[in-house]
Amino acid sequence: ALGVQTSRRSQLLWFARPLGDSGWAGRGCGWRLGASSGHRWWIVGNVVDRGQSTTSKLCGIVCGMKNWGCMKIALLSVGTLVWGCGETDPPVHGGYTGGDSSSADGAGGDFVSGDVRGDPGGGDTFMGDHHIGGDSTSPIDCDVTICLGGALFRNTGANPTYVQPLCELLPGIVYDTTDNQYSFFMYSNSAGALAALIDALDTNNDGFVDESDDRCRVNIVGYSWGGVNAAHKLAPDFMGHANVSVERAIVDNLLIMAPYAPSVSPIHVPSDVRRFREYRHSSTPASDCSIGVPLGPYLGIPPECPTGADCIDYDYALEPDSLFVGLVDDWYGDEVGHCTIVDVAAPAVMYELGVTQTVPALPPTVPVDVY
Repeated sequence: ALGVQTSRRSQLLWFARPLGDSGWAGRGCGWRLGASSGHRWWIVGNVVDRGQSTTSKLCGIVCGMKNWGCMKIALLSVGTLVWGCGETDPPVHGGYTGGDSSSADGAGGDFVSGDVRGDPGGGDTFMGDHHIGGDSTSPIDCDVTICLGGALFRNTGANPTYVQPLCELLPGIVYDTTDNQYSFFMYSNSAGALAALIDALDTNNDGFVDESDDRCRVNIVGYSWGGVNAAHKLAPDFMGHANVSVERAIVDNLLIMAPYAPSVSPIHVPSDVRRFREYRHSSTPASDCSIGVPLGPYLGIPPECPTGADCIDYDYALEPDSLFVGLVDDWYGDEVGHCTIVDVAAPAVMYELGVTQTVPALPPTVPVDVY
């Protein structure tokens, strides 16, 4: 599983589990694999070796954003190849500095805040049944992020392949621990996501979200039907909840990918959303995952936003011959469909929430209707 493990002194990406001497071998980047090397190595998912493009992608998006080296690792027990990241020399300006792996908190290095979009804080917090990353003790500099997946099940569509890995990389992600530690809530469970969001923001555990709690950025990310419910249910239900004060009834970031639900148009963005981004495609590629399914194929529904709001609508179909680097694969604009949109938009979502400082390639924008 992918995720973000943080402490007040450091911020590390963790991927499945750290690599040790037992049962593992690796090569590349001039680093020696194993506990005796004094460096930590982390698996980047179960990514099968697909050549140099995969190496560059994972190093640039995941490893590079923490100034880590990238290497090919062979899992000897099954003989498959995966990619991994390792700590390298500290950067000159900001970012993850590496550091002493023997520090008392069990994580080496410091996270130095630079010019990072969102500037996530450190610290692991456990509140109720929901585990969130991020430092709830730092006013304004902590994040609470909720993801809503698409229909119909956790193991269908883009949910297992793209939504789960993306959401686990986001700052302050709230896990749906009632369902096997998933990093996203199902599209149909906006009520459960709302309860988890309020629970995470209620840092003094008095049942209310108000000025007596630490101020955390509220980030809501949604895909497909989950994108519709993020905008039409979760965000407005949170901002209108009786236990949330007017001053805290704000969604800082609402980021949705290919929002779709039957008989819905347009996506109505609530007025107290500070920043809205939509990533969609207005044409259907031949290999689209939603072809042949009920009411398919699915195209993202355009938004409408309050006059003067910070709202942007991106359409990958408008740049069909451009190659976009996703978290897992590369996609031409005319290959972006209802499932692959999550992968291709992942670097943009990560940038908007401060996970990476690398500005991703983006497609043209579409004028947004206002109300």
